[in-house]
Amino acid sequence: MHNRFYYTFYRRTRWFKQIQLLNFHFDQSDKKFVFIPAGYIFKKKEEINYVIVDEGQDFSLSNYSQQFIPQAKKSISIFGDTNQKIYKDRQCNIEDVANTFKYPLLNLNYNYRVPKTIAKVAQNIPIPHIDLLTNNKKNNGNSDYPSFPKPIIKKCNSADEELQYILKRIKTEGLDDVAILLPNEDKVKEIYKFFSDNGIGTQVRIAIDIGVTPFGNRKFQRIDTLDFTNLDLPSILTYHSAKGTEFDNVFIPFADDDSRIDRNAFYVAITRSSSRVFITYSRWLTNLLNDVNDNDVIRQ
Repeated sequence: MHNRFYYTFYRRTRWFKQIQLLNFHFDQSDKKFVFIPAGYIFKKKEEINYVIVDEGQDFSLSNYSQQFIPQAKKSISIFGDTNQKIYKDRQCNIEDVANTFKYPLLNLNYNYRVPKTIAKVAQNIPIPHIDLLTNNKKNNGNSDYPSFPKPIIKKCNSADEELQYILKRIKTEGLDDVAILLPNEDKVKEIYKFFSDNGIGTQVRIAIDIGVTPFGNRKFQRIDTLDFTNLDLPSILTYHSAKGTEFDNVFIPFADDDSRIDRNAFYVAITRSSSRVFITYSRWLTNLLNDVNDNDVIRQ
């Protein structure tokens, strides 16, 4: 059961505290519970009354019509953010889900994680631009500069200088709860090796290509050493893997215009921070930041 949970959700069961609910018993070894690819626990034989879907924008309309809705005998609740769609092969607008299936749509507009300093930058990334300031409740609404630092955009002379900048900043300032977010897993492996070569332990989530199956498909082994209770070791993740996470200090290197960074994924990366963001590049800064006001960032 522990392995099945890990390979479905990429979370270790030891990270969770087990509690006993009144009049409810759940046996992890009970075979009537089974994991399905969508990442939900469905009973094989008994009816399911209520279905809750998180990150609802990451599923297609056919996922809803064929898999989720038929399972819900009484109701289905869907939570999502259209601006965080990052999976090209299966995604939808939350508004389309509501319109297609005639569901009522409730907007949750309050933002409690991203400070206004970061919101000013992040809100200019999606097209069309969005408003992350009006209903910003971070720190009871007092999360603008100087209460929180402005995001830093750093121009470096090379990719290696970007890595040295990140390493030096972490060491000299004693930063903890750090994430280094990257566009793809090749970059994750590169950063992991760099920190390892410099004697710095990290937490990482990557997939290793281990060859071809008898059916001719590529086979990958996922390595996941993330432990979100450990704030000392920097976490190295792709933008996609960072969804649903939160860190005090977020570094986003290699933010070059010729890198063809996905707009929504970049938005996800910047909004993972609850305090500080550092963006570095070594050629031309990504055009995803073209609409950012110079007064809202510190350029170095």
